[in-house]
Amino acid sequence: MTSMKKAALYTFAGTVVLGVMLSILAILSGTWSWFEVRVILTLYTVSGASICALACVALWEREPGHPLAGLGLALTLTGAVLMVLAIWTDAADLAYGKLTFSIVLFAIASGHLCLLSLARLSPQFRWAPIVAYVAIYGVAGTVTWMIWAEEGSLQTFQLLGILAIVVAGVTILIPIFHALSKPTAETAGPAGTDGTARAARAASRPAPVAVTCPCCGAAQTHELGEITCRECASVFAVRVIHDSRAGN
Repeated sequence: MTSMKKAALYTFAGTVVLGVMLSILAILSGTWSWFEVRVILTLYTVSGASICALACVALWEREPGHPLAGLGLALTLTGAVLMVLAIWTDAADLAYGKLTFSIVLFAIASGHLCLLSLARLSPQFRWAPIVAYVAIYGVAGTVTWMIWAEEGSLQTFQLLGILAIVVAGVTILIPIFHALSKPTAETAGPAGTDGTARAARAASRPAPVAVTCPCCGAAQTHELGEITCRECASVFAVRVIHDSRAGN
């Protein structure tokens, strides 16, 4: 496990525990000062950022240097810093709030896509990630545009609803396609080949031969090499000194 992943996990666990404890104490004490509210909001902001960071780090570990993972981490860190500054600073104006919310939206969208990008899909399902990119970033972009342009027309909400439905659908379908693609991926092997090398290795193995255990005399069929008798568990070896069929 990389240090980034460990740091994100420990940060997430620590902020969740602290947030829960402080929330319970605030409820029991009956006092909700603005300071306590800020502390709790900060803790949950860091928790949310840790979740997005974990999603991005998972893709980074799978494919080091992946641009989506790097973009997601940068947006997550920037959004978390801006959120904490907004919580603790009264000078944050409307434009600052819009910018912060926009960055947070795209950070969440990038983390979502990082998780979906972990799926191993066979060629017939390669269209699904493309749809996911368009739909997920489409939702983030549409909401961002609505915030900055203060747009709330019926057509805009219809577009947002359609994109959100597509996001929900593709989020469900990609894990299913991943499961359906597993036999193909396993056959292809880690290098993404078509399994030719594995088939060649299997074909090159010597065929099982009939042997007799020298200890108990039990007849059985095994591949050449070290053999464990199925009857008496004795171990012996059979090898070919010269194969006349090979023409040597």
